[in-house]
Amino acid sequence: MKKLSKCKACLNTKLKKIESTREGDIVECGFCGSKYILLFHEEIVNKELDYGEAYRKNLSNQKIEMLLDLFDENIRKPSGVNPSLLDVGCGDGDFISAMSKQGWAVTGLDCDMNAVKKLTHKQINAVCGYLGRDEIILTNKFQIITLWDVIEHIENIELTMKWLSDHIEEQGKVVLITPDTNSIIDKFATLEKIISFKQSKTLLNICLNRYHLNRFSNEGLTQLFGRYNFRITHLNAINLFSLLPHSYLNSFAPGIEKFSSNSRLNKIMSSVGYTAIRTFNITNKLFLIAQKNA
Repeated sequence: MKKLSKCKACLNTKLKKIESTREGDIVECGFCGSKYILLFHEEIVNKELDYGEAYRKNLSNQKIEMLLDLFDENIRKPSGVNPSLLDVGCGDGDFISAMSKQGWAVTGLDCDMNAVKKLTHKQINAVCGYLGRDEIILTNKFQIITLWDVIEHIENIELTMKWLSDHIEEQGKVVLITPDTNSIIDKFATLEKIISFKQSKTLLNICLNRYHLNRFSNEGLTQLFGRYNFRITHLNAINLFSLLPHSYLNSFAPGIEKFSSNSRLNKIMSSVGYTAIRTFNITNKLFLIAQKNA
């Protein structure tokens, strides 16, 4: 198991192990509150492809609509012809396809070659690579780089931030969403652990697992982007779900635990919880816009 000597976000060395799941130890930064999982077995074959396939199968159409609304409400389109946009973790390209129709010069980046091939067949520029790990050859810089539910999957945050900084234009913006480590889901995960006398940690496993390696806080993201010469222009908690309502508690991807052995019950509980959180507009993710300083 790889050790973590300092927080990936704020570089504080005060890290505390708060729990162990069947996949790894979970540590929390004593300064910014961000959390990370240190996997017992780091090499899980095709984990990105397994997750990508399962994710797209369970993806809610509402997510793309909400992302487009969120983008349009908060990003003013730069002047000039065909401003440039890179979407990291583009998947099948629903978001960048819509942005292309709005006049953006779009590029997609994804670690799934099958997804990239689908985009190239649609005449959309796309590159295969894993941010923070692979050498990704993109010679141009972009005015906007989006990472929708991506940064929580990346192990090497330092290489990722350096790459983003090198590939964004001056005054360009990085726009992202990522799960909030202080969300109500995390609080319920703690409650589940307490009332079960540490015998049940299913929600904790859903929050941090072989796919979701990082769970950042508001302060953690502020510290992280500040270190790379970005100015945070927008950072707040939002309500946004990626998957179909019934998916969350029923092990939608290999390695994520089911809430119980009864799949029907899991789907019902997942849908009920999803509906309650959406109805009361309870926040579960962080939405950030960071502008590169000149």
